[in-house]
Amino acid sequence: MNLKRRKEKTLNTVELRDRQLITDFGWVTLAIAVGVLIPGIIMWLLFGYDFSFSVEVTIGSNGELFRAITTIIVLITSTISALSFYFLKICKADIFLFSIAFFSIYVAFFYTGQVFKGTGGKEVIFRFLISLASGAVGTIIGTMLSWYVVNLEYKEEEEMTEILKRKEENKESLSAKEIKKVKRHEMHEYKLQAQQEHDQKILNILNSKVQSKLQQEAELVDALNKKEELERQKDKDNI
Repeated sequence: MNLKRRKEKTLNTVELRDRQLITDFGWVTLAIAVGVLIPGIIMWLLFGYDFSFSVEVTIGSNGELFRAITTIIVLITSTISALSFYFLKICKADIFLFSIAFFSIYVAFFYTGQVFKGTGGKEVIFRFLISLASGAVGTIIGTMLSWYVVNLEYKEEEEMTEILKRKEENKESLSAKEIKKVKRHEMHEYKLQAQQEHDQKILNILNSKVQSKLQQEAELVDALNKKEELERQKDKDNI
């Protein structure tokens, strides 16, 4: 009996983590574009090492210090983007993985322009490999951070389950903070259920339209078959 319960809990944990780690590709792309790609490309074009039109800005006679500041700016934009998309429930925990990975690629690609100047084959290959290695390191760090966030979410789910259980047994035993948590949980569940019902209604309407279309096509085919049969029968009678 205990083994069965442990197995069920393991399966539920896997399902929960799968649900919380996977974000739609479109939303991930948008979050990465807003947080890393667009700011990174702007900083690379304006202050990078690869273009003659790039602006050279010095702080205390040090141009590298300003470039470090631009890197911090991209880090801030990527962090704000990831947190915003996560807390708005648009993206799941995997947004931290992708944000860190792409930021690592950007940093490596940006600063290797100082060492591997030019557009020759070797320079491009070296920059690509170094950026890829940096992205791999960022992926490892991002994966650990994403799993940490998911574990926090799972812990919160367990705490909420315990609070709801105590609420059923004795509502007066809950603290004011726990009551607020229960209200937020119930509101979230209500919104989730309402969204699911809305999606189901749309799905039912689409299914109804598809079935109606198929029925019309079937009736049309049946009418054509009957017409052809009558014409064949008429030809036989004429003969």
